[in-house]
Amino acid sequence: NVLFSIKSNNPTVSRGWALKDFWEETSWPRDSSGMGIRFGMPAEEEEDLDEQFRREQERMQTRIRVGSEVGGGMDDTETTKQVLIDQTNPYVMQIAGVDGLAQEVVSKQKDCVVFVAMRSCRTCKGINPVFTKLARERGSGELMFAKADATGATGKALGRQLGIVSVPSFVLFRNGVRYGAVSASKLPSERLDQALNDLTEGKDFDTSLEEAKE
Repeated sequence: NVLFSIKSNNPTVSRGWALKDFWEETSWPRDSSGMGIRFGMPAEEEEDLDEQFRREQERMQTRIRVGSEVGGGMDDTETTKQVLIDQTNPYVMQIAGVDGLAQEVVSKQKDCVVFVAMRSCRTCKGINPVFTKLARERGSGELMFAKADATGATGKALGRQLGIVSVPSFVLFRNGVRYGAVSASKLPSERLDQALNDLTEGKDFDTSLEEAKE
């Protein structure tokens, strides 16, 4: 809000407002926890927001090695907020370690794509909203979208189990069995889209997608 001084015999102060800010506050969906967390994108201006995310991700191309939490990390406040967003995200299942993967994906023989990230990874943070949008658009009873944290001993053990070298990475499962993995530092990703299409269409995994870098 901006305060404007009005010249008159009786000086007063008027509080200004913007129609765009008012629309955003009233129309962008929030969760029901009372924390003011928003999911996905607002109903309008999606292309503009996607472009903003892409530009932000292009500025954050530094890839963070699994097990390393230095360089480009989020501070404690950002980390806490991201954890809360993840825990209350209705479109993306949270996977906690090897046991969580076994319980939610392997034992249930799920077709799934797991976004492997780290709390210290700003690139991962930039990808989060776009991954949620992808899950909202493509997620169904047949294909599950999930996220796993590679931070700490539990997360690093999961990273080794999945064969992850760097984050962000996306590991795909077919009927609970590892199908393949794609490493991408930004979304949308043509290679991830192709891998998802091949998975849902019953095709074999194209290993060139795993070997290529984006």
